[in-house]
Amino acid sequence: MPDFATNTHETTRQLNRSHGSFELALAPVILGLLGLWLDRTVGTVPLFLVLFTVCGFAGAGIKIYYTYRYQMEQHQTEVAWKGHESSESFRAESSARTERLSVGSADDTDPVAEFDSATKDDLSAANRVDRG
Repeated sequence: MPDFATNTHETTRQLNRSHGSFELALAPVILGLLGLWLDRTVGTVPLFLVLFTVCGFAGAGIKIYYTYRYQMEQHQTEVAWKGHESSESFRAESSARTERLSVGSADDTDPVAEFDSATKDDLSAANRVDRG
């Protein structure tokens, strides 16, 4: 027997994720109609129609952008590997290597060759970890 509470919850989550397309389509249309009405009432050229439609697109796009950024920040706080020892040490090694490469070395070593050898070392270490 299907669990209606779970199905309803999942359907609600899917609708909440898809609301951006409705906002992107309906905001300019509704604001455009409001601008058209205002133009006809005031007796102007379609100034308000164009202005309100552009504002509708801009507002919907900005809201979708900030909603996406918020969701990605929430996702990053919930990732499984955050705080794991190996990921923290890898980040520290990577940032140290990047710093070394960006500053450059005093001797005449090739930074590209140094980067390539460091990348090969990282890949071989990752393969050893994956193989267990």
